Amino acid sequence: MNKNNEIRVAITGFGGLDNSEPGTAVARALKLGWEGKISIDALGYDPWMTGAFSPGLIDNIHILPPLVEGDYALLERIVEINEKRKFHVIIPTLELEIPVLSRLEERLKSKGIKILIPSSEHLNMVTKTALPYFCYRNKIPTPITLHVPNVNDVPFHANQFTYPIMIKGVVASAKKVDNWSDALFYSRKFNSRWGGGAILQEKIEGEEFDVSIVARANESCASILPMKKLGVNQKGKGVIGSPVNDPELIKHSMKILKKIHWKGPLELEFIKSNNTNKYILLEINPRFPSWILLSHFSNINQPVTLLKEILKPNCLIRNVTNMKKAFVRNIEEITLPFEKIKKLTSHKSLEIKQNSFEKKHLVKRKINSKNLPNIAISAISTFDYVMPGAGLAKAISESNEIGNIFGFAYGPYDTGIVRTDLFNKMFLFKDISSKKVLLNRILEINKSNKIDVLIPSLDSELKSYIEIKEELKKNNIMTLLPTIKAFKKSKDIIGINNHKGEVREGFTIPKTIKSDSIESLRQVSKSIGYPFVAKGVINDFAANPIIVYNKYQIPFVWEYFDSSGFESVISKKFFKGDEFSITGVCDREHNLVGSLTIKKLLTCEKGNTWAARKISLPKLQNEFKKILKEINWVGPVEFEFIRDSFDEEFKLIEINCRFPAWISFTKDVGYNLPLTAIDLAQSKKINSFYKNEDLIFTRNCLEFDTEMINFGKLLKQQSI
Repeated sequence: MNKNNEIRVAITGFGGLDNSEPGTAVARALKLGWEGKISIDALGYDPWMTGAFSPGLIDNIHILPPLVEGDYALLERIVEINEKRKFHVIIPTLELEIPVLSRLEERLKSKGIKILIPSSEHLNMVTKTALPYFCYRNKIPTPITLHVPNVNDVPFHANQFTYPIMIKGVVASAKKVDNWSDALFYSRKFNSRWGGGAILQEKIEGEEFDVSIVARANESCASILPMKKLGVNQKGKGVIGSPVNDPELIKHSMKILKKIHWKGPLELEFIKSNNTNKYILLEINPRFPSWILLSHFSNINQPVTLLKEILKPNCLIRNVTNMKKAFVRNIEEITLPFEKIKKLTSHKSLEIKQNSFEKKHLVKRKINSKNLPNIAISAISTFDYVMPGAGLAKAISESNEIGNIFGFAYGPYDTGIVRTDLFNKMFLFKDISSKKVLLNRILEINKSNKIDVLIPSLDSELKSYIEIKEELKKNNIMTLLPTIKAFKKSKDIIGINNHKGEVREGFTIPKTIKSDSIESLRQVSKSIGYPFVAKGVINDFAANPIIVYNKYQIPFVWEYFDSSGFESVISKKFFKGDEFSITGVCDREHNLVGSLTIKKLLTCEKGNTWAARKISLPKLQNEFKKILKEINWVGPVEFEFIRDSFDEEFKLIEINCRFPAWISFTKDVGYNLPLTAIDLAQSKKINSFYKNEDLIFTRNCLEFDTEMINFGKLLKQQSI
């Protein structure tokens, strides 16, 4: 392999929203680790491959036909692309396409496209439905697992297990459930996406481990990387992980590898049982994991190993792991012209003209002049969902009007702690149970790290910050926050208590019903019907929405909110349709100084915006401005709407008393609302400026590296 010759690689799997597909990480690992010239083309099945738009990462994007069109349609499209691009290698990263490409392997090779992939026979041995039999035959410990082809039979079979249990799709997707009603709901959901019924699996408590392997063409192991999940989010995905050197885990993995006669990438998922202290195999995935960038951070870059093995089999591979590293999953936000999406949609291919890829994966933010204001931002994590703090920091991080940016973390696994490109320093808040504790911690930080402006960004903390804003001001820490009275009025608009609903200019506010008992929750459907959305209420804050589809869910929904410490439950009718959002900031005279309206193009399961487009909705925007004046609002705010697909009316479904997580988009369209809020907090003059380009906001997952010692350092020193 001559380093002067360009290697051209095609990779699949650049979507996936907050549950990212592995292709983006594989491409990053190759760009970071390949010694020589390399170009990468992204292959996918729709234009929303958001990872492919990461700056400098991809050279071209191509849309493939849906897999349901058959093997020949896929082959024909790959050959068509190859005639123009001449790939050396293709690396598939999605489960459904790997059996297809395995069948096409010889025909791809005849066109000069190399691939390292197991045979159909060996793939079929380890599918999610076949895995229990494989484990039984080979005496490999695995949970009790049952494939239920007809999802209507799930309640009966689920009740034979001890709850909680795992519900899985036959290809992907998984959810822990505590009752038969949820088991049936998620089985139907996964079946509608993947087909084939659902898989019920015993839930085993213990520590989770993954093992990534690259197997050579001769089925021997070229590289192995065991990883321990240090942080697992509510979806069961490893957000933080580190390499482990466990001979027992490696031995166990090598035994499995020998049994399946594998070629190419492979991921083994294990849990180390709390009861037996033994490793139990949960899944075998026929591709690289989405956390594969950890292999680069650990100095055994496995995508590079795979590429070397494909191009020159049995070449010498370096396998010395740096055990001090960890990966932390965060997000990357990008803005691009809408014309690019249109062109990709119509032409099925798009050449990306971008800046060269930044080999230095994470650039540390420079400290600006001491005379510039220092800004503190809370809610910096993306662990379970994307909080606004990272977007706020991104919006102001490149400004020459800002000094240091401080991040307030609420735990050592707040994923924002790795964002040294956005923050100059992080401070840990171990306890924010009272406004007194919160104030004392802020003033303690302020003694050695002067804070000029503080922007709180988490819904549940805003009331406490409003209550201490005058004390902060006495210590020259400025905020831009409403009064408690205005805060409560904003909650009254959408209803924290019973609300009969209201018609405003351009939209309606849906009816809200408050329930203080399970009996009153049962009566909700008589008033607004099914499905409806239930939220728990505590301290004037509604959270954790659950969609209730039928009466059988009611006991489980009530038990969930009651056991989680919520004071009551509010319910609204569930609306389905396009989603919209308006965010803005008001000055201390309650004037709306600036705003931005978007249409959400992609949203993930928890509602986070993954792609959006700037639009104009004059009626909604005028009413937005009017309402803020009516309630004497000060500071950031967001209104969220759904345009009901049934009656085409806009429904106001949420008012958030802070900036949204997509707020960095305002910087790119020319009216930087976080900078505006900072200027207003300091009573500075505001200069507005808008760009008229038709821009798209997109997001993708991005793994950052950190030293393992940093987690302990933050806990011990309470800052890093």
